Amino acid sequence: MRPCLRHFYSVLLFCVLSLPALAAKIPVGVMIYEGETSDGSSVFHILLNPPAGVTFDKLTPSFFVDGSGHSFVLPPPQPAPPPLYNFLFLTVPDSGFTSCPCRSATFLFSARTGTKVTFGGKKFVLRRISASFLDPPSGSSFLVQGESATIYLATVAEGD
Repeated sequence: MRPCLRHFYSVLLFCVLSLPALAAKIPVGVMIYEGETSDGSSVFHILLNPPAGVTFDKLTPSFFVDGSGHSFVLPPPQPAPPPLYNFLFLTVPDSGFTSCPCRSATFLFSARTGTKVTFGGKKFVLRRISASFLDPPSGSSFLVQGESATIYLATVAEGD
């Protein structure tokens, strides 16, 4: 292989391998599947506890079960710093959600282009959509009571 071409591929490989280092997934909470009610509704426990430098002020949360869902407004945070959001999400079939048993749950945060947060002493630009998924455990077709997943904010790169 010619030296020029080898150098090009080396630089290309370095760039591709460096991209993930520029982005981060910031853990901001957890969603827990609490189970199903007798009418086919599901109960999800949402705990959001953003690290210092991260707020939800300019973000729109959404929750989906099996692809059906809604955006909503977060309840007021509890007074202990950092703000802790602790609430239950009841997916009632008549409200546009599917009846369960459920195959998946998704928690989304939507951000405006260029929204920045500070995490670990560095500034990051948030992705427009941060999606966190709760899927059935291996060998199961449906969500299992007590199962949980971390809720993340996804970033595209370090900011200025």
